[in-house]
Amino acid sequence: MRILVISDTHKQLGHVIDILSGDHRFDRIFHLGDLVHDAEDIEAFSGVIVDKVAGNCDWGGDGAPSSKEVEIRGKKFFLCHGHQQHVKYGDSVLRQMALEGDYDGIFYGHTHHATYDYEGDCLIMNPGSISLPRDGEPSYGVIHIDDNGVIHTNIVRI
Repeated sequence: MRILVISDTHKQLGHVIDILSGDHRFDRIFHLGDLVHDAEDIEAFSGVIVDKVAGNCDWGGDGAPSSKEVEIRGKKFFLCHGHQQHVKYGDSVLRQMALEGDYDGIFYGHTHHATYDYEGDCLIMNPGSISLPRDGEPSYGVIHIDDNGVIHTNIVRI
């Protein structure tokens, strides 16, 4: 199971279309907000299920929740944009969620800075922005859940 993790597309889908048109195969896509309508367009274009959450630029949520739990192959993931978890001031809220929750992964966006780390056994990842990076090159995340249920992760710079 391969999952593409993207955030903060802001109506600029060129890199996403390039990725999905190439040799890469993804079974699922996580879109972490800004903009929900982009996530809907990506799902229509790719035919791949897109789990989406609303960001701070998605006025009124645009029909998507502000956070979402997703279970895939027995792994439990929490998706959010991050603005309600105050991630511009650090990831302490997400780390506390990792300690208190039963999550295998917590994914967020908002800062446009790619990073991943672990709190215990819980992966905490921000794929950065695939369209408007604030840390250099556009980026996205790839999650692979192997046949043994092990999660492998990578941040890819374009």
